[in-house]
Amino acid sequence: MIGSYLYRFQNELAEEPKGTPLDLCNVHAEIVTTQKQQEEEDNDNSSSEEEEEPNYVMYYTTDHGGTDTLPLPSFCTAAFSVSHNGKTRFYAVETLDEANEWVRTIHERQQECIKRRMGHMPNNSETTLWPKVWTHVDLESERLVKRNLRIKERLESMRRNDVDASYSTSVGGTGAGTIMTGGYYT
Repeated sequence: MIGSYLYRFQNELAEEPKGTPLDLCNVHAEIVTTQKQQEEEDNDNSSSEEEEEPNYVMYYTTDHGGTDTLPLPSFCTAAFSVSHNGKTRFYAVETLDEANEWVRTIHERQQECIKRRMGHMPNNSETTLWPKVWTHVDLESERLVKRNLRIKERLESMRRNDVDASYSTSVGGTGAGTIMTGGYYT
């Protein structure tokens, strides 16, 4: 988290963010329910100790309103989710305390962001924890978000045009690649 945005990276060594930064004013973060996976009793002692099966699973709500589970990595026992613009991303962490800290920090930063945008946060650096460089970072992030939105809208427009063209060709229209074979001329 820097300024008013939450960034994702491929890994801790990555220099460029992955995807579009998430505006903290418009996110929802919460702890995801996890449970230790039931140990399967095997009478067969041929199980390999080298295989690292996940010990915990997380429960989440599917797009259709049902519930499903996902295994967590073997070193993780907790998870939290961040929802933004209809997409939910899940993050696995080692402990429940770490998940709680992430969610609490996101909520605190979200409140700071909202206060700042409403003009209720003082601008002097002695009374605020908002460094001046974060204002510059926020402006750059807004530019990146707008650029990615334009790209997404352009791709959606191109997809719609492709669907329209394929529909007109399939119903006998004169879409790209079709040849009119006959017809009545007046």
